Amino acid sequence: MKKLLIQTSCILVLTLLLTGCDIGDDVQCPSPLTGALTSTETDLVGEWVLSAIVAEDAVDLTNDQVSNPSTDIYSQYSACQRDLVYTFGNDRKYKVEQGLTATNCQNKQTLQGTWRLSNINLNLVVGCSTQNTEIEFGENKTTFSQEATVRFNNVDGFTITTLVVFTYTKSE
Repeated sequence: MKKLLIQTSCILVLTLLLTGCDIGDDVQCPSPLTGALTSTETDLVGEWVLSAIVAEDAVDLTNDQVSNPSTDIYSQYSACQRDLVYTFGNDRKYKVEQGLTATNCQNKQTLQGTWRLSNINLNLVVGCSTQNTEIEFGENKTTFSQEATVRFNNVDGFTITTLVVFTYTKSE
């Protein structure tokens, strides 16, 4: 289940987790992102909480002795797995926190870096890693979503690869 947590909840962060590796002298690390925010980027400033995870194909992740596959991955996750928050600042700095507000979470994580939004492309830089992903704002720009192909191991031991939409809601 811990492997599943990392694969799904931290889709934007997966490549950023490599920052602790020794990359040698031959690799040029990206510079932190700087500069004034555009009017589109100001829509992303603030705290965004993971609020939905919906798969294209039904998956059963709950070990409840009942075959009940669902496309609602979020409801099948524990409170610690659902506890994912991105905070984007006016200064181009961002942080992502996993498992910090839910009770008794193990594997708590915090990553910090810089960000830029260009059209629908969100670019994140931390250490020597960069991640680009497409996001789509919802109506009134109070939510944003991103898609990713995710491999799940269901309770029967089968691997299911499916398209998943992660939705984040802006905190007030």
